[in-house]
Amino acid sequence: MWGHPVFVAQHATATRCRRCLKKWHFIAQGTALDDEQIDYIVAILERWLVAQDIELTNRELRQRQRSLFEKPQ
Repeated sequence: MWGHPVFVAQHATATRCRRCLKKWHFIAQGTALDDEQIDYIVAILERWLVAQDIELTNRELRQRQRSLFEKPQ
C-alpha cells in the first residue's frame, strides 16, 4: 500500500502501528482497540486527509485501520 493516501496519513499522524499509538496517542498495547479508540484514530486520519484535500469515506478508513490491527488467523 506504499503511496496510498491512508498509508501516508498513518505515518504523518503516528497512527500506523501500536507502538506509535502508545508513544504519541497514549493508547496501550496488548489489547484490542475498542470502538472509541478506532473512532479517535479514524478522526485523526480524516482530519489529515481533509487537510491534504484527499477524500475517502469513513467506511474505507475504518476498514483500512481495522485490517492493520487484526491478529492473523
